[in-house]
Amino acid sequence: MPANGKHSHVSGSVVERLHSFMQAHDLGLEELADFLETCPHTLAQWFNGTAIAPACSLIPLSLISRMPQARVYRSHSKEEVLRRVQAL
Repeated sequence: MPANGKHSHVSGSVVERLHSFMQAHDLGLEELADFLETCPHTLAQWFNGTAIAPACSLIPLSLISRMPQARVYRSHSKEEVLRRVQAL
C-alpha cells in the first residue's frame, strides 16, 4: 500500500463504475454489497480507497447492462423473503 494509505487510481474506474451503478439504481451501500455478494465493510473500503476494488466486481454490472430484462431490486429483510417463499 502506498505511504499515504490510499491505493493508486488504477482501480478508480472500477470504483467509479460501481458508484455510478449504485446511484443509477438508487442502491445503498448494503444493497450494492448484497448484489455483489460482498460485505458492506469491504465495499466501503473500496470506495474510500483503503482497498482495491477487483475488476471482477464489474461482471454482475456488465451482465445487468447487457440483459435489459434483468432488474436490480432493493434487498428485502429476511422476514420478507421468508414470507414470499412461504406464499409460494
